[in-house]
Amino acid sequence: MTTGEAAATDGASADDDLFTLDRDRETFVNLVDDDRDEPVVARAAATLQLNVSPLAAYAALADRGEYNFLLESAEKIDSSDPDGAFTAATDAERHARYSFVGYDPEAIISVYPDRTDVDRLGDAGDLVVDAYGGDAATDGDVLDRLRRGLPAVERRGFPDSDRRRCRAASS
Repeated sequence: MTTGEAAATDGASADDDLFTLDRDRETFVNLVDDDRDEPVVARAAATLQLNVSPLAAYAALADRGEYNFLLESAEKIDSSDPDGAFTAATDAERHARYSFVGYDPEAIISVYPDRTDVDRLGDAGDLVVDAYGGDAATDGDVLDRLRRGLPAVERRGFPDSDRRRCRAASS
């Protein structure tokens, strides 16, 4: 395990004991290092030792760039109980568990009814542009069109039972 304190000594900027990573630096490097010159997606999860709401984390990062986001998982609702979406969760199985806060993306994909625009903002944005092959899709629904922009890269360090899979990355 690596804490924020240990990460700071490795060159990352972090205050003492703000977070705990699920693997140390050497394990992470071994996970992603090989002789190929191709990108990979590697899992590195951090547990924050703070009581910070996702909205507060987003607010703290919102002024760091023009494009930022907050994505939260939704509660599990039986399709036979659509009204259940509007009632408070009473058990852990329905509790929303994941939040993703981000800023400064490498590419922006904008989906409109008659077109899909891709704006490259950083070097890694070339992967997204290349995934469209110069032809921003108009076929399929919004998710199909967004999924097309996800490069098919190898995933490493994810549990076999990990439910958060991207079809494009695993194909």
